[in-house]
Amino acid sequence: MYSATITLLNAKENIMSHKGYTYLDLIEEVLREEKCEMTIPEIWEYALKMRLDKKLISVGKTPENTLNASIRRHIASASHVRFKQTSKKPAKYYLND
Repeated sequence: MYSATITLLNAKENIMSHKGYTYLDLIEEVLREEKCEMTIPEIWEYALKMRLDKKLISVGKTPENTLNASIRRHIASASHVRFKQTSKKPAKYYLND
C-alpha cells in the first residue's frame, strides 16, 4: 500500500510539473530555438523532433489544429502579443520581440 501511494504521488508530481506548459509555450520555444519564421506544420514537426510534445499535459488527435487555433486566438485577443504573423499563404509566424 505504501509503495502504491508513493507511486501515485510521484505520478501526480510529474503531471503538476508540466501543468503550465501550453501550446503557446511550445510555439515560443520552437521559434526561439529556430530563430526564423515558421508555419504551423513546421513548428509541430520540430516540436516532435525535439520531443517538446512530451511537455504538454495532453495532446489531442489534431495537435496542428490546436496550435493554429491557439496562436490565432492569442494574436487576436492578448494584451501582450508574443507572436506575429509574417505571411498569409502559407501562414508563417515569428516572435514579436
